[in-house]
Amino acid sequence: MSVSEETVVELAVIDESKPKEEMPETLVITASVKPFINLVWGGTVVMVLGFYFSLLTRYRKLKAKK
Repeated sequence: MSVSEETVVELAVIDESKPKEEMPETLVITASVKPFINLVWGGTVVMVLGFYFSLLTRYRKLKAKK
């Protein structure tokens, strides 16, 4: 595997126990770099924090009523 200066990595898995007459099965995986994935994770963190603070606010309001 070589990933220097490349965005594609190829990986092949060959089973040596099969007879030589058959074509060996090959698994090819393509990996790519997503430049804006940090925006998705940032949005997820903001949503989780908002949910937590909404639960905290609701808990405090219910506690104050009692």
